[in-house]
Amino acid sequence: AEKYIKDALENLFLQTYRNIEIIVIDDGSKDKTGEIVKSYRNKGVHYIYQQNKGVAGARNTGIKSAQGEMIAFLDADDFYLPEKIEKEVEFLQKNKGFDLVYCGAYHFYDQKIDVLYKQNRPQFSGDLFEKALNGFFVQLNTVLIPRRIFNKSGFFDETSRHSEEWDLFLRIAKQGFRVGFLNESLVRIRIDRNSLSQFSNQWEMKEHNLVAFERLAAGMTEVERKKYNTDKILKKLKFKLAVAYLAAGKKKECGDNLLLLGKNIFDMHACVETEPT
Repeated sequence: AEKYIKDALENLFLQTYRNIEIIVIDDGSKDKTGEIVKSYRNKGVHYIYQQNKGVAGARNTGIKSAQGEMIAFLDADDFYLPEKIEKEVEFLQKNKGFDLVYCGAYHFYDQKIDVLYKQNRPQFSGDLFEKALNGFFVQLNTVLIPRRIFNKSGFFDETSRHSEEWDLFLRIAKQGFRVGFLNESLVRIRIDRNSLSQFSNQWEMKEHNLVAFERLAAGMTEVERKKYNTDKILKKLKFKLAVAYLAAGKKKECGDNLLLLGKNIFDMHACVETEPT
């Protein structure tokens, strides 16, 4: 992250909420990230290097190393507006009915950092388990979450490199923790233009989504599975996986999934929907 890490750190120094601890997890980088971060040690930045474990493993290391009561996440190529942490802390202090909070975000491209785009993501508050079953709609960089929630719901699943955020959020929501939405766009998220046309690895994400949901459903009672219509959601996930296989040129895997669903290629239109992926 040598291209972005300096800007990310300088951004955090501008936070209006001053009582923060900055921990950088270097997940096995081979560039100059470490050199850059170490130069900020005199400003209190805590640097931890580890062999590559993936995003989930890096975030877990950060959570377990943190001393504060609240945890926030920031990817190296994104940034917060200066009042992000302060406003979210105030939100939780003033709204005792919520256990954690997330805010809005704008997206931008490297080439046009002043041109902002807002994705049409659902914005919900309250008990979000049933809504989250149909997909993850919270940008992790927008969240402020108390440590006690991780202590009860567990940490990120380090066996997954694609659906770890959704998996964790489902476990948190299933525990009954209430989520508040702060209706301000306090985070800026960088878009990798090249990634928009890369369908070749989407099947991996869909596979992990399916595994995460199957594990969740297996832990439910029969009454819960009927209540939340998990069979229907599983079929959607399997169909999305089949389509992702097809986009990646994995025709056999696509066909196998469709056969398992009892569908054929002419049924695809029946599964098109607008819920978050």
